[in-house]
Amino acid sequence: RTLLSGLGALGGGAAALTPHGTALARLPAHPRLAHVLLRAAAAASGDAGGAALEVASAAVAVVEERDVLAGGGRAHGADLRSRVACLLEAEPGPQAATGAWRRAKRNALDLAAQAGRVGRTVGGGGGGEQGSGLAAAFAAEAARRSTPTLEAQVETVGALLSGGYFDRIAQRQPGKENTFSLSNGRGASFAAAAEPLASAEYLVCLSLDGGDKRSARIHLAAPLSLSELRAALAGSAI
Repeated sequence: RTLLSGLGALGGGAAALTPHGTALARLPAHPRLAHVLLRAAAAASGDAGGAALEVASAAVAVVEERDVLAGGGRAHGADLRSRVACLLEAEPGPQAATGAWRRAKRNALDLAAQAGRVGRTVGGGGGGEQGSGLAAAFAAEAARRSTPTLEAQVETVGALLSGGYFDRIAQRQPGKENTFSLSNGRGASFAAAAEPLASAEYLVCLSLDGGDKRSARIHLAAPLSLSELRAALAGSAI
């Protein structure tokens, strides 16, 4: 219930579904991921918004598939961006796990289509101000680069996912490598200290193991800047 309330899916004294919650229930995905898709659908005005839904759908499909790269985290680290970039290609590349890639590709296309339909039905995807903030974060990153390449699109994936994982946003502790504080109060770190993301200032953590009571292990994450985080979570306390 805490998660659903944080996603804006519940409201009122009886914790009834909000219109956004009803829209989330229409998508065949975990509420976190459905929220990500509908926020991207809400941002889907103009080229940047359309790309946002494409990238968000690829990211959700990767999370649901667990991995699309052969060898998984041991071979490729914990960065979600490399998986999304792989899935956005027209055909599986040499690093792809072909079977998983094809399943995830079909899923991404289906999710994008369904999120677009639901978003139109509810009048903008149910993302409200967060959808506008998401579009701003996406467009700002694309504008910062000389051309809106595939790489530029993939770099936004942390901002795209932040609303669905508001309780799994991690900030690196000052002066420490691979030591993070999650927005839910727990600590977190990567199993491998050599993980490139260990030096990121902010992360959205998509896959965490239980760890101990005070600290979790990060298995899949995406970096984002403070400005991207503030824009993507427009109106929040972060």
